[in-house]
Amino acid sequence: MTQHVIRSAACVQSLKASLWLLLLTLTLSAGAAVEEVRLATVTTSGWTFYPFLNGGGSQQHFSTTSSVATSHLQNPAPQAVYKKIQAEWSTLTWGVSDLAQTGSYKVRIHLSSVQFPWYSQVSQTLTVNDANGSYSIPNVTPYLSGGFNVGMIVEFPQNLQPSAQGEIGGLITPTAAGNWVVVSGVEVFQNP
Repeated sequence: MTQHVIRSAACVQSLKASLWLLLLTLTLSAGAAVEEVRLATVTTSGWTFYPFLNGGGSQQHFSTTSSVATSHLQNPAPQAVYKKIQAEWSTLTWGVSDLAQTGSYKVRIHLSSVQFPWYSQVSQTLTVNDANGSYSIPNVTPYLSGGFNVGMIVEFPQNLQPSAQGEIGGLITPTAAGNWVVVSGVEVFQNP
């Protein structure tokens, strides 16, 4: 655990000024519609940590120190996103809010074939919910792509509309009893 000690009055003043600027920035941006949200199992380069097993539970994460192949992907996430997965034998969920209700959005699910004890049992259905209904892509697994440490992106083809509350959410569910699910990240962005 790292501890920071403020050693001078100048440091205290600088810290106060920084906190005031942060508060002002947050106040000015409050209520603005979000154009892009990136959720992941790690915090890195514009991606925010997100606990996909909402409501607690084991929060099982597995990672690799090896590079993950992403050169075959169009607009991949940073390597750090693909190097860590959340794996569960139950449903994982995600949700974003503060989206422009008049906006049209795309959703991309980022997956990776990081090795973990139950990788051979991964088969999942990806579902996204918007103002118009639910859309699902069944039988998805990143472990059929040619070995371990290979990235995969699943993009929903629909132009998604946020709910009246400005929300889009989704589920990652086991395809059948005994299946596992994995995720590295979820990207929601406004359709140009």
